[in-house]
Amino acid sequence: MSRILIKNAIIVTMDENNTILNGDLLIEDSKISKIAEKIEATNNIDRVIDAGRNVVMPGLINCHTQVGKTLFRGYFDDYRNDEVKAKLLKECEEKLTPDDVYVSSMLSFIEMIKSGTTCFNDTYFKEEHTARAANQAGIRGFVTYNIQDGDKDFLNSSKDLFEYCNEKTNRIKATVGLANAVNCSKETIENAIKLSQMQNTFVNTDILETKKDAKIMYDTKGKKVIDYYDESGLFKAKTILNHGTWLDEYDLTELMQHDTSVINCPVSNCMQGSGIADMKFLIDSNVNVALGSDSIEKSGTLDMFEEIKNAAYSQKVLYKDSKTIDAEQVLRMATINGAKALGIDTEVGTLEEGKKADLIIVDINRTHLVPFEKIYNTLAYHVTGADVVTSIIDGKIVMLDRKFVNINEKDVIEKAIELAQKIS
Repeated sequence: MSRILIKNAIIVTMDENNTILNGDLLIEDSKISKIAEKIEATNNIDRVIDAGRNVVMPGLINCHTQVGKTLFRGYFDDYRNDEVKAKLLKECEEKLTPDDVYVSSMLSFIEMIKSGTTCFNDTYFKEEHTARAANQAGIRGFVTYNIQDGDKDFLNSSKDLFEYCNEKTNRIKATVGLANAVNCSKETIENAIKLSQMQNTFVNTDILETKKDAKIMYDTKGKKVIDYYDESGLFKAKTILNHGTWLDEYDLTELMQHDTSVINCPVSNCMQGSGIADMKFLIDSNVNVALGSDSIEKSGTLDMFEEIKNAAYSQKVLYKDSKTIDAEQVLRMATINGAKALGIDTEVGTLEEGKKADLIIVDINRTHLVPFEKIYNTLAYHVTGADVVTSIIDGKIVMLDRKFVNINEKDVIEKAIELAQKIS
């Protein structure tokens, strides 16, 4: 049994009681075994980490990624999210090899871990290579292929992905994805639901990312997307709806009746000019809202602290009220709400005895963070990913003092630069 003791920390638990404790935290194997004001460093402790009066908090959870696209960073900045961009992106994607996706994924996980993310949820292609990279990086996550009409190999590909994840690691799990509703018949949706139920997992899909999506849906299906999904039985499964930028009041009211989570991607929405999703309505209606970055080619970043800030700022702008959403709420969106969306809230998302040790240490003793009397405000509005110094996932030290344990960061960067030049 391995034991790691973290001492002299400001422990921000994000539990139901918003407990913040000045003290110590003990990890035994993969779990948090004790949180207290003082824990003695006995001889059976394998490593002692002095937090130096910095914050220890739950690792951040990125609920919507496409890490295979990270090699396209900067390619599509200032492009509209339209047919022109889609055509150019497809040309780039057709050049991606399995090794490209692996390197792109590894580059993404380095960025994620260095900025505080300990768990991700990815939908793309060649996902077994993303899973392989995640396994090596030490991060927790979910991977999936998106099913759509005409995709005859989807079930076989998904079966292989589930088998790979089940055999190789318990940290990386496969799940089920659906393409945009326009490209999915009711039969396709039913097949996805059956697969999710068979594998006891959830279904990912995008919904109304742009204003024109609603019009396209009417033109092709003759109805609202929320009704189409409901009639297709999608909400019988646990679902994750990405974006939801243009959900109207009718849609939002319907979602209150189902076991679904909406993933807000504020930076991507702003970068693409897609709009601002009304997350306050959902939160007030007790719909679970979590955060995601979307792909690099849309957002330019995988730093979840940027998503936290922008989630709050966008709601304040939308409602023209600085009190619309507060720091604690957006921090929950990036921690325990993300865990709820992924169905792992009994394991991660808060720092509590018996839960998995997925946590980060944030150096708040820096000029841009001092003073930090209101710690939630500091974390939500002032911290950046660069302030994360240590990451522990599943009880294992993945990054210590900004240095990786199992990844050669320099080699990955050099390989990514080489591959990006080839693709361009």
